[in-house]
Amino acid sequence: MSVVIIICQPFFTARYKPLNMGNSATWRWVFLICGILASVIISNRLTAILIAGTGLTGSAGFLAGFILYAILFFGILALIEKVTGFRFFRFSGQQD
Repeated sequence: MSVVIIICQPFFTARYKPLNMGNSATWRWVFLICGILASVIISNRLTAILIAGTGLTGSAGFLAGFILYAILFFGILALIEKVTGFRFFRFSGQQD
């Protein structure tokens, strides 16, 4: 996990203006992969800790873990979008 943090750390600096990546599609793909990977790892750890702390097991634990994981995953992506200005998902009608 620390390797991912070391690799992705330069991309996740606290900025309040959009990142200037130029027209390089490579940088956009690298940032996309690092952002999604970081979100997966963080949400997975937090979900495991919270579900283990509650003691839920079986299907109730699975369902609660699934819902919590989804909420954390998209919440972390939204936080990264807000801090960096990078758009992970572009829906129709939204322009950059």
